[in-house]
Amino acid sequence: MIYYPPQPVLYTERSQLAGLEAGEWVLQPKWDGRRAVLMPDGTFRSKRDKAIDSEPWSKLPLPKVDAPLDLELMRDCVYVLDLMLPAPFDERKQIADMLGLQLYDLNVTSIEQVNHCLRELKASGDCDGVVLKRRSVPYPIRKSLGALSDWVKVKRLI
Repeated sequence: MIYYPPQPVLYTERSQLAGLEAGEWVLQPKWDGRRAVLMPDGTFRSKRDKAIDSEPWSKLPLPKVDAPLDLELMRDCVYVLDLMLPAPFDERKQIADMLGLQLYDLNVTSIEQVNHCLRELKASGDCDGVVLKRRSVPYPIRKSLGALSDWVKVKRLI
């Protein structure tokens, strides 16, 4: 099966984050790197399912798991964004923890928290925004590219 990591939709209106105050969302950095999929056989694929030359990332300690990993490739590091499993985020996070993988996630319950994180992460120079993921939504395993409305990209203060 070919896996395509979904693209988050761009934040345009408050209604996109319904349930924020109820704790229905987690926040992750939107790293300013190269999105890739690490297949269980150790090869990298682009989000359009093209092979990616693994240099220099193959020299880094990469996780070895039996599921594809949604990654961000940076200059000298690899960030695991998510496990590409058809389960809600909290289950994927629990599996990642059991496998020794660190998924960056922050529980957010207000626009003020989102804006604070956005300012902090953008100031680091490695991020150009944040991505909010609805906790209850399984990772979408599909054969086509497209945006997912339950993942929202925020690149400016809201």
